[in-house]
Amino acid sequence: MKYVLFLAEQKESPSYEDEQNWCNFSGRAKDTLVGIEGGLTMPQQGVFLLPLSAGLRPVSKLVLLANDYKIQSRCLFFESEPSWVISPVE
Repeated sequence: MKYVLFLAEQKESPSYEDEQNWCNFSGRAKDTLVGIEGGLTMPQQGVFLLPLSAGLRPVSKLVLLANDYKIQSRCLFFESEPSWVISPVE
């Protein structure tokens, strides 16, 4: 595996505490991943594409951070960097 797509899931009807947790998680997640070897892509808030050339430590940090803020997360592993198909906005 060469890449992992980490997805933090926002709740559909968040409480005030959930919204605060999400804001805190988002800020800390970005700070935690600064300087990742091989680059980092964040196509959307709470979604991170990480190269595994840096090992599993960045992924585990995100999972633990999400858990600390009571945010459900998912990880999807890829053999190669995903190719994004981006539709134009008209």
